[in-house]
Amino acid sequence: MKRLSLSGLLLTTLMTAQASAFLSTSESGELTPSGTFRIGAEPQLRISDGSGGNVGFFVDSGLNDEWSWRAQLGTGDTEFWGTASAKWVPIPDLDSQPAIGLRPEVTFGRDENESFSVFRVSPIVSKKIDTEIGKLTPYLALPIGVFAWRGKSDTISQLVIGSEGKFEEMPTLLFTAELGMNMSKTFSYISGSISFFFDGSTR
Repeated sequence: MKRLSLSGLLLTTLMTAQASAFLSTSESGELTPSGTFRIGAEPQLRISDGSGGNVGFFVDSGLNDEWSWRAQLGTGDTEFWGTASAKWVPIPDLDSQPAIGLRPEVTFGRDENESFSVFRVSPIVSKKIDTEIGKLTPYLALPIGVFAWRGKSDTISQLVIGSEGKFEEMPTLLFTAELGMNMSKTFSYISGSISFFFDGSTR
């Protein structure tokens, strides 16, 4: 209950923050099982070029042993955005081998009365670690893409370091914590998410 209360406080704080921030990864190379749906919320705090943040709400599911999809809607200081992404993981996490995948995504949104679009592709590497309290899955991603607005465009990139956590006492919940660092014409941020598996499946 304490984790949920703290997360609710963080969510409320970021909803009132002031600064554009929405680009994040918020997932490892693990796939949601096919036929299982997951819904979640992801508050995000910008830590470079100003301060503030937004919050996104997402749903995802697995398609098969290699593919999953995610849809996200968000608001806050950035007036609105919607993102559709897929995740392809041809190399799964087995024994000493990490999961290696690719995450293409497209975003459309509006901010300060201006429409924008973003296309990014993110290589992702992750590895599950068993602990006394549950499973942690640290991950590394390198989102690279194009941000377009007003007939102009910029190439953008970030370095993302994060981890998923699934705890034995809360088997239907998945937590993430993430740090995104600006590499080219974007911003740095910290974010976290809480998501719930519809049918109670565990990974």
